[in-house]
This record gives sequence, C-alpha cells and structure tokens, in this order.
Amino acid sequence: MSIDSRLSKLAPVLTARERAVLILQSWQEDRPEEPAWRRTMPQSQAVEFNRYIALMNATNRFLANVIGYLERSAKEIALRQAWLVALTLWQEHLDEIERAFRLSFSEPITESEYRAKVDASRAEFVPVDDLTSWLANDRNDWKESDYEEDEELGRGIKEDIWERACDEQERWIREQVAAGRLPGKGRGKSLKVECGAFDDLVGHRSAVCSEDFLSYRVLSDDQAEEVEAERKRLLHLQTVMGDWSFDADEGDLKLNFPGVMQARLREAIAHDLISTWVEVRCMEIILDEVAGEFGGVDPLKPAPREKLEDTKRSLLNHQQQLEVLRLVAVFRDPLPEELEEFRGFFDAVVARE
Repeated sequence: MSIDSRLSKLAPVLTARERAVLILQSWQEDRPEEPAWRRTMPQSQAVEFNRYIALMNATNRFLANVIGYLERSAKEIALRQAWLVALTLWQEHLDEIERAFRLSFSEPITESEYRAKVDASRAEFVPVDDLTSWLANDRNDWKESDYEEDEELGRGIKEDIWERACDEQERWIREQVAAGRLPGKGRGKSLKVECGAFDDLVGHRSAVCSEDFLSYRVLSDDQAEEVEAERKRLLHLQTVMGDWSFDADEGDLKLNFPGVMQARLREAIAHDLISTWVEVRCMEIILDEVAGEFGGVDPLKPAPREKLEDTKRSLLNHQQQLEVLRLVAVFRDPLPEELEEFRGFFDAVVARE
C-alpha cells in the first residue's frame, strides 16, 4: 500500500492542524494536495482549519511581498555603499592634492606683517603642558635603550621614559617661573608662561607658521603688491581644488560637497542598514510564531525563504564591509513596540484571508 493510500485512509481521523500541515507541505513541495484531506474534514474543524489556511496564505502572500521589499532595500543599501566608497576615494584624492599643495607652496607675507605676527605670538601665554613635550622632543641625549619598536608607530621613545622626561621638563619650567626668570599666569594645572620669554630662555628663535601652509615666505615691504597678487592666486587654487561650496550670498549653506555628502550618506546608510535588519528580525520572529502554530513546520515556501536568508546575509556583509570605512552599524533586535506593530499588520492580513 502506498503512502498516499495510507494517508487517504487516515484522513477522516486527522485533526485540523494535521490537515493544514499536510497541505502546507504539499505547497512547499509544489505538488497537488490530497483531496481527502479536505473532503473528510468534519464540520467542527472548519473554523480552526480555515484559520490555518489563512495563516498560510498571509505568510506566502503578504510576508513574501515584504521579503521582496526587504531584498530591494538591501540592494539599495549596496548601491549607497558603492556611492559612499566613491565619495570617500574622491575626498581622499582631494586631501592628497591639498597636502601636496601645502607642501609645495609657502604663504607670501611682508616683513612688517610677519614681525607683527611674531610679536603677537611672543606676547601670548601658553599652557605648560604645551611646552614640556616640545622640550622633551628637543633633547639629544636619548640612549639606545630608551627606544622601542612599535608595529604601528615604528621606532620611538618608550612611553614611561617619555613621560618621565616630560615631568622633568615641567618641573624645570615651574622652577623658572618660581625664580622670576619666566613670566607666568595662574597656578597648578592652569599655569601658563609667556611664549616670547620662554623662547629667549631656551635660546629658541621666535617664529610663526602659516595656518594654510607649512611656512611663510617673507618678502620685503616694498614687495607688498607682489605678496597680495600671489595670495590671490593661491586662494584661487585652494578654491578650485578643495572648496566645493555653494554661494553663501544666495542664502545657501557654505559646505564642502564630498565631505558633507559623505556625512549625510553615512548617516542614511547606518539608519537604513539597522532599520532593515530590525524588519528582517521582525519577519523571522513572526515566522517562528507561525511555525509554532504548525508544530514547527516552516510556513514559508522555499523561494521566499531563500530570499530572506540571502537578504540577511547581505546585510551582515554590508555591516562588515562598512567597518573598513569606519562606519559601525550596531544591529539589534526589534523593540517590543516595533514587533507589536509588525504583528498587528500581519494579524490584520490573516483576518482578511
């Protein structure tokens, strides 16, 4: 006797759930259901049986459509990720150009302008902490045993020895202030010393650096027109190479285009990645609940189930790949209210089936 024949003989004693499970399995295997499963069903099982059929229909229609939406969302995230990579490479290219630009030129300045800047710098009071590392770095009596190799930073002074050297320099500066050889303001951690007096005390020639370039190129005052003309040319180059901006006079925000687009895109990708993951998890939880109704049998047909698994793997891959761009998206399970909202949509569909 064949299995189908035996099932046909057993059909009259099947429960409503057993009938629904047999029909579900035939759906999943893409084969016709046995007519006896419905024909022999007693009237008392009709309501319960119809509810199982409604669950099956809602799962493989409504939830399958939602899975298709989630699959498209994952593909859109992939496109945005590719866009973000392009913007990142663009920004890195601009940064390289800017670095080369700053290294290749010195900002022109007249002698009087430069002296004024130096005088202003000498009059400033700077925190002691800003000077201790400079003094320690200026030492030339380091021993070979003071150095160590670091995989990331390369060869450098050992941390404990460096800190001890900085502490020694800090004590020396405070001694000079206490002895009246170095003007100071404040006490304790807030102590600041006059920059010019410090330079004179340690024999350092006071100088200032350009904000936009590594150095100034000092020209005589009678070359002021040449200085101004060269400044305008350099400003134009800066604008062309790095200042992708909108016209502030027209009321638009002045912004760096690739940089701002990166920031906005990173935020959008992180939001979409996490929200899509939460929806996938809502889907899995609801499917597990429906499977419980069928005694653990997966209520979803193989094709949408494969789409769901592929979408989940895709989201995990995007999460890992984006870490290279220092974009960390922390996945989470749905909040109770999010899951309840999703469940409410599904229950409404089941009620209409």
